[in-house]
Amino acid sequence: MEGSHTSCRNRVDFIKRLTYQAYGARPIGACEIDRIVSEYVEKNIFSVRWEASQIRNAVEEWFSEAVVTARDMLIRWPGERRNLTRLLDDLLLIHKLLERNKELLVKQDLVINKLSTKNSVAHPFYEQWKSKVRNLLIDLNRVSADISFVIESSKIPWETIEFAPPKRNFDPLTFFFIEYEHELWCDLRPLQGKGCRLPRRDVRPFARFLSAIWRDLRLPSEDHLGRSREPLEDWFADRLRKHFEGHWVEDV
Repeated sequence: MEGSHTSCRNRVDFIKRLTYQAYGARPIGACEIDRIVSEYVEKNIFSVRWEASQIRNAVEEWFSEAVVTARDMLIRWPGERRNLTRLLDDLLLIHKLLERNKELLVKQDLVINKLSTKNSVAHPFYEQWKSKVRNLLIDLNRVSADISFVIESSKIPWETIEFAPPKRNFDPLTFFFIEYEHELWCDLRPLQGKGCRLPRRDVRPFARFLSAIWRDLRLPSEDHLGRSREPLEDWFADRLRKHFEGHWVEDV
């Protein structure tokens, strides 16, 4: 368990420190993605002929989305989950306290007759006081049932992002980098539409595509535990097989 917590902390530290170099004004043709795209167009792996700058912009946009989503999963969502857990725990406590006083919540006249105001008992104030006490008892009686309903019918999902549940070795940055850059891959591939799956024959070409982006953006060559990702193309090919396992499109 301690090892799992350490790994999670390392991932959090890794994503907090993560920096990358945008394509910026680098000359067209000077980056790996430029050469890969040109080669894939010639080989008819890509059928859509986008301008190099357009592809660079799309690459960066999807990568930025991946980073934001990974940071949300590792940093923002755990805090939100703790707050939601605390809310449900507090609601459960409130419900228990209200249940303990349930008899008094319905015996409004008894409560009003046995309580008295701390201050003036002048007629207007006293009538206001009685009205507020009565309304409070009615509201508490009603909210007790509402709290019970919320507690019994609600749960906190593992996260707000609708992807496969986290595993011990789950790496959000790599997962969403593949997931989002795959959107661009589908835009560029022939006979494939938005949200397409990955044919087995695409594993190596797509792994090269991802490796080119990774190197162009000057992303770390080591993971959160300091283990080398090189050779990067092989590492991504392995990640792709696991990422799309059970969701392959058969080659034709």
